[in-house]
Amino acid sequence: MAIWLAFFPVSLLFNFVLGPLLNDLSLLPRVFVSTLALTPLMVYCFIPLSTRLLAGWLNSTPARVLPAVHSTQNS
Repeated sequence: MAIWLAFFPVSLLFNFVLGPLLNDLSLLPRVFVSTLALTPLMVYCFIPLSTRLLAGWLNSTPARVLPAVHSTQNS
């Protein structure tokens, strides 16, 4: 989840800004250029930022499940 939250907006911005410039390229060179530019940017900048911002959620301990309380009826 943290990776997607970092990657989606950056990828969207990259394609919005550079999409018209890369539009004349066929699919393989276009994907090559985008991954060549985005992978280092994501690995060294945005994914660490995302994990720092979400650290409380990512590192939280799960809620402890309490044992069920059974009521006994005296008959």
